[in-house]
Amino acid sequence: MKPWLATSWELVDPTTWRFKLREGVEFTNGEPFNAEVVKFVYDELMNPDNAAAGQPYFTSVVEVKVVDDYTVEFVTDGPNPVLLVRLQALYMMPPEYTKEVGHEEFDKHPIGTGAFKFVEWEKGDHVTLEANPDWWNGAPKVDRITFRTIPEASARVASLLSGECDIVEVIPFDSIPQIEEAESKSIITRLGAITYVGLDTLHGGPLADRRVRQALNYAIDAEGIIEHILSGYGQVVPAALWPISPGWDPDLPVYNDKEKAKQLLAEAGYPDGFEFDFQFASTIQALVQIKEVAEAIQSELAQVGVTANLIEMESGALFDAYAESKLQAYFFPWRSNPEAATHIRTLIHSQTRGYYYQNSEGDKLVDAYMSEMDPEKRYEIGKELNAFLHEDCPWIFMYFQQETLGVSDRVKWDMNTATYHAQYGLQLSPVE
Repeated sequence: MKPWLATSWELVDPTTWRFKLREGVEFTNGEPFNAEVVKFVYDELMNPDNAAAGQPYFTSVVEVKVVDDYTVEFVTDGPNPVLLVRLQALYMMPPEYTKEVGHEEFDKHPIGTGAFKFVEWEKGDHVTLEANPDWWNGAPKVDRITFRTIPEASARVASLLSGECDIVEVIPFDSIPQIEEAESKSIITRLGAITYVGLDTLHGGPLADRRVRQALNYAIDAEGIIEHILSGYGQVVPAALWPISPGWDPDLPVYNDKEKAKQLLAEAGYPDGFEFDFQFASTIQALVQIKEVAEAIQSELAQVGVTANLIEMESGALFDAYAESKLQAYFFPWRSNPEAATHIRTLIHSQTRGYYYQNSEGDKLVDAYMSEMDPEKRYEIGKELNAFLHEDCPWIFMYFQQETLGVSDRVKWDMNTATYHAQYGLQLSPVE
């Protein structure tokens, strides 16, 4: 954790974090950044009328106090070891401009305090930014950045090889050798999104039975899928925490035993299997070759008598159906940060989304994990939580996919492990 708009912070008491803010910072429209701005942004985020997606991250905050122009306090309802990480997702907005144009217009023409200024957005095509010469940390050395949307994988690869783009995300695994062999091009990787098959455990039927959910996990050879479809660019995850999260247990056994799967299905009353719908969206850019993986899962389940009816949807329609609790099973990635408590609570806690899974014991473990300030005790709670989820199987555990990016030799980038703000530290040499 490094100082940015906050230059320092301290835990005043078990439920109060005090932040000293950087002085002399302005938004790109000239509005000043100060403690009143922080309180405004928090109040806007938590306003029920705004229905902001980030609200679940800050439900433990009961008050934001302005101490003086450049000091602000966050008061929580209990000890909160994850607040610092969560505040990475509290993005600053200029109050006067936001009130003048409203949130819908702000989304189309955002203003911030950062190194670059918004220029234009053409939906489905590109976003363009230009350098902010008045940035508090010094003018950027790059004058202009364009983020392009290129849905077709082969077109993305071609844009890199032709020199049209300097950085291309989500490189298909079968294109990696072509890029590595090309002059002035290379591949960089990092631990990416956790990928899982979510299951509706709340609305009756076979998936409500833990033995059935365990059977589905035993039926899947995730390591084989990584090897044969993802070309080895992945890591099996038999539970829910990140490998760098407090409580990660590398010794948890990996599910993969089809005979055990059949035994559990018989014990649960489904000796001949059952049928369910399995929705996925092949247009989710965070995942590579998702359709092939979904088909492999379908094939693996068929070997234990379970029929998964694959239903391909547009990503927007899939997310809407997810939020409306209309799915039986769904294939999702989930990006988090190294502090996995936020990720876990959002997915399974009954007071947050909890669309498809709730468990009072799980709630208690999540609450303890999110409130224990002692690192050693918190590690043990995380280990217990991970073991609980491994046993209860709220979803089919799959893998962490390695993110593969193609870059030109202009790019120097030691990507951090956290998925938030991975672009920090990226350097780009001038065009010769």
